[in-house]
Amino acid sequence: RNRSDVRAGGVLLIAGAGGPMGRMHLQRALQMSAGPRTVIVTNRGRARLQSLLDDFAPQAAAQGRRLIGLSPADEPGRLATTVAAATGGRGCDDIVVMAPDLDLMQEALAHLAPDGMLALFAGVPPGNCLHVPVDHITRHGLQVTGTSGSSLADQHAIIAKAAAGELAPDRIVAAVGGLRAAREAIAAVANKRFAGKIVIYPQLIDLPLLSLDAVAARRPAVAAALGADRAWNATAERALLTAELGLRTDPGGVA
Repeated sequence: RNRSDVRAGGVLLIAGAGGPMGRMHLQRALQMSAGPRTVIVTNRGRARLQSLLDDFAPQAAAQGRRLIGLSPADEPGRLATTVAAATGGRGCDDIVVMAPDLDLMQEALAHLAPDGMLALFAGVPPGNCLHVPVDHITRHGLQVTGTSGSSLADQHAIIAKAAAGELAPDRIVAAVGGLRAAREAIAAVANKRFAGKIVIYPQLIDLPLLSLDAVAARRPAVAAALGADRAWNATAERALLTAELGLRTDPGGVA
């Protein structure tokens, strides 16, 4: 009964989902062929939560999955009632905690099914202990897991999934910039300026650090390539390189 992935057709809770890594977990869950039927995402900040829902609700609908978002800080008690309604009172099959916050982890355990799996993605804060119901481990097979980084084999597997179209990591991109914007990009990560990832293009020396909306306003060809959902993609990248470097494109890409 041991497993290392989310339960097919189950209910997944991603706690603290508003950042780049939370977005990646959500996207993966929605793209899985045997993924959860319902995904509940939480975030303390309303702006990031709304951005998350705006970006992923269309994908959830297209995949036939139910996506629920809420802010426990603003809506005390709603998480418990939402989990109870989605699971028939049983608790979530899987919970991923994205932040190294002991209180968040302890609260998450209260919403986990007796045979569920708790993934502590950010790890337990040093010097702290998480109180786990041992009875659920011995009697029902509850699992608690974490991560210490990916092996080369893991990385190869992810690249293969992306190449096969099973994952679309480019959808996590929130901003782009040139080489001279790298320092600003590092500061932007530390300050949580963007909800997604930042791509730095070394060949575009002077391109400032721009959100996707800003780069679309700067380059109409990029705006057209982004489409209605404003998702980064290979066509948008080629349009950016072509516009900034003055290159010509052919069916094989930028030349």
